[in-house]
Amino acid sequence: MWACLATAIAGLVTGLRFRAPMLFIAALFLTIATIGVAIYLQWSVARTVMALVLLLAIHQISYLIGLFAASRR
Repeated sequence: MWACLATAIAGLVTGLRFRAPMLFIAALFLTIATIGVAIYLQWSVARTVMALVLLLAIHQISYLIGLFAASRR
């Protein structure tokens, strides 16, 4: 749950402050961090993929929210 919240906040900040190139860098960092945590916690491949897809989806949605909020200013 904390990872979802942190990812949503990071996506929102990314959308408010940066544009698409930074989104790709943040998604790459998120992917590497998730895989690193999954290896450390010895998650199965299926659990790792589910967690990664969930976190990337949350990040993308919150990025879009931040992007639209920034364009309204």
